[in-house]
Amino acid sequence: MADAAHSPVPPGAVPVPGVTHPPTCAGIAALIDSPGTSALVLDVEGILVTYRAGRPALHDGFPPVLARLADRLGQVLLITRRPVTDLFRGHAGLAPLSDRLYVLGSCGTQAWDPATGRVHTPVGPAPMAWLRAELPFLLEKLRLSAWVEVEDRGPMVALHPLPEGDAAEIAERLRTPLTRLAARHHVHCEVSAERIELGRSCVHLGTSLPAFLIAHDAGPVLYATAGAVDTRAAAALGGLRQAGVPVTMLHTADTPCLTPVDEEAFQGCHADTALADPDAVLAVLAQFADALEGSSPRRRPPGRDRAADPAPWGDAVGRRRRPGL
Repeated sequence: MADAAHSPVPPGAVPVPGVTHPPTCAGIAALIDSPGTSALVLDVEGILVTYRAGRPALHDGFPPVLARLADRLGQVLLITRRPVTDLFRGHAGLAPLSDRLYVLGSCGTQAWDPATGRVHTPVGPAPMAWLRAELPFLLEKLRLSAWVEVEDRGPMVALHPLPEGDAAEIAERLRTPLTRLAARHHVHCEVSAERIELGRSCVHLGTSLPAFLIAHDAGPVLYATAGAVDTRAAAALGGLRQAGVPVTMLHTADTPCLTPVDEEAFQGCHADTALADPDAVLAVLAQFADALEGSSPRRRPPGRDRAADPAPWGDAVGRRRRPGL
């Protein structure tokens, strides 16, 4: 149902200049027609945050636009591979929005609730604690300690082959031993040439993203992504689309094509609209925010007292460990 204070977009209209693909126009129009039940899902890596000389840098243009959208849409949800606390502690521009943005961190194993200002971690610590204890000995046995950087992500551990070595060879040498280690501790192991991730298999973006959207009674969904598409998130959104939820995807031109299996699960969402770069995504979101100006501000539930608790994430999950165990 359209927002009572906002007139629906006429069929066939172009609600956002520069986006003319009919399915995308229809999807954005659906969000404009019912902003209070709509959700924006945005990948952090590659859009909000890019890497310059190996260091993460926040795109300064996104926070004010996200603030405008958070005032109009039902939910604005950020997805990041890294812990939730890194997002707010590491990027000062996002910290003032911590009481307005939802976040799924560590590939969906952490959830930030802006109303309470706390991180919920549904992953039990015991299996990962045992795995962390064994991992240094395994790397030493394989003589790879000097060739791998270990990053502790809270409920997950990521191993990054150092650039001085052959990343593909290192990943291949680690594949079988780490798969066995993960199986022994009942955790998930995902191996690629760029990284190896170990974490609980029962919680990931394929489960936490649809659970979040369903729990919040989300209607139309706009998903903006860059770089490698998380195939489990894609499959989850494809399932929602098959169930009748309008799902629209914006992605940067460097997003690789999905495999046929993923493409079938995602029901063509990856082909909605390709944009040149994060600046182009920002331009579309800014125009989207302009189109929502006539809608009623959404009612946010009573949140925490930010004056009394300005940075709760400092105590929510503790400080992140430095790479290396």
